[in-house]
Amino acid sequence: MFSVLEVEAPFYDGRSLYGVREHTLVYRHLKERPLKGLPTRQECTWQPKENAMCIPKPRTINEIILEAMEKEGFRSNHVDDLGGDTTYGITEATARHLGYKESMDNLTPDIAYSLYLNEYVQRVNFDDIHAVSAIVGEEVIDTGINMGQYTAAVFLQRWLNVFNNKQSYYKDLVIDGQVGPATITALKAFLSKRGQEGEIVLWKSLNCSQGSRYLDITQARENNESFVYGWMKNRVGMV
Repeated sequence: MFSVLEVEAPFYDGRSLYGVREHTLVYRHLKERPLKGLPTRQECTWQPKENAMCIPKPRTINEIILEAMEKEGFRSNHVDDLGGDTTYGITEATARHLGYKESMDNLTPDIAYSLYLNEYVQRVNFDDIHAVSAIVGEEVIDTGINMGQYTAAVFLQRWLNVFNNKQSYYKDLVIDGQVGPATITALKAFLSKRGQEGEIVLWKSLNCSQGSRYLDITQARENNESFVYGWMKNRVGMV
């Protein structure tokens, strides 16, 4: 049984989730409380000219999940997509694995939101990353949704290891794709040493890994050429 979640944050634009037949809580917020000025992944503020560094605007977990659902749309069944038929980006196999037993036609935005929050954020402790750094957390959550949670965690752990200045800042992490206390401690230690600049550099580094993987999987599978331009446009932020 999935409960309807209280979604308190304003959402990022005025588009509706097409295909929704009833006004669920998530749909009502998207429909009735659009906020056109809400930051997207590509928006940022700038430091003074001598630093010339773009600072991505932090967003809430609610906003991150809702944008992911919006990107995916209500239903998609592209012939070139290995995921096959999806509802808000969730395959039937994934939904069944997570305990959803009804028809995929009945998977409402509230249930999809709950699946995203529980499976792609809380179960894998990506909310702990977001609590330390909202922009790093967003990148890890988005990568986890699109590439798998293990891959997203490995990207973070690998970059933290090469950024520890030969282990003078903190010990190397075991690259296991599991975010636990050691990963969070290393992230905090890195940010303590490098500050806001380090946060932006880490965010850019994670985006580099995401883009590199898109290139690899598309070179290995020609059908991914149907999607790779959109992936690079919408999911890799290097502003």
